[in-house]
Amino acid sequence: MLRGLISLVFLLFIWLVKAQIQDDFSDGNLNQDPFWISTNISSNGTDFVVLDGELNTNGPKSAATIFISTPLSLLADPFDLTWEFYVRYDNPPSNSNYVKIYLLSDQSDLTGNPRGYYLRMGVSGSADGIDLYNSELAAPLIADSIRSIANSIDCKVRVSRSWDGQWTLSVAFNESLDYQVLGSAMDQTMISSGYFGFFVQHSGSRNQAYFFDDIAIGFYQVVDEDPPMPMRIEVLSETEILIHFDETILSESIYPENFTINGDIQVKEAQLMESGASVKLLTDSLQVAL
Repeated sequence: MLRGLISLVFLLFIWLVKAQIQDDFSDGNLNQDPFWISTNISSNGTDFVVLDGELNTNGPKSAATIFISTPLSLLADPFDLTWEFYVRYDNPPSNSNYVKIYLLSDQSDLTGNPRGYYLRMGVSGSADGIDLYNSELAAPLIADSIRSIANSIDCKVRVSRSWDGQWTLSVAFNESLDYQVLGSAMDQTMISSGYFGFFVQHSGSRNQAYFFDDIAIGFYQVVDEDPPMPMRIEVLSETEILIHFDETILSESIYPENFTINGDIQVKEAQLMESGASVKLLTDSLQVAL
């Protein structure tokens, strides 16, 4: 009976893509917008520099493992996430000279075996590809079957993760604007805020041979165009109603003005319950409606 007395109005918001990290290094600055954290094995203050508008390795003149990273803050609610960046290395990659791009790391120090997701560019032999890994798994989530960087690296990379864990790896070569999908995979491991960055293993003669640019990391929240439907309604007291829905609800939709009860009953407060699929309404007396 009460179900017919309650009208629900969910305001659906279209969220534009919001850049969490965006850096083309045109300002020549690694200390702000965003702030980058780097190793200093070279004793130059940092093992990376900005050269002609690109991020360039500047490690020691000996074999070394260096990194640079920056914080990445993510939303708590469901969201889609996209990483884009440019990488260049004008030599065949190998086990002595390779790159890992940490899309998401649980620590700023990328040399400390962090947990997260990363791309690896460069392996032993000629089977060099762009492979996507979950650090908790031995095999790649997405393996580059065409081994596209056997001779050198010169590409723009796009990685996307949907709100439900669908990963897609795409690449555009030699300044082309056309992205080619290398593969997709499902991995529903929960992700949270952490760090994005570049890990470089270089030989002594290749300490300044790696370039990165045009970093853009953005997300947008999932917009559910089919509003949730109430499945069951409980009257907890004369001033409290608990509504159980058929799906979870984004917290941004939980406002008193999004709920009305027939009979001029005022909804004073709306609370999203821990399950994410139930809402408690605090109202005036329900005696009139009942």
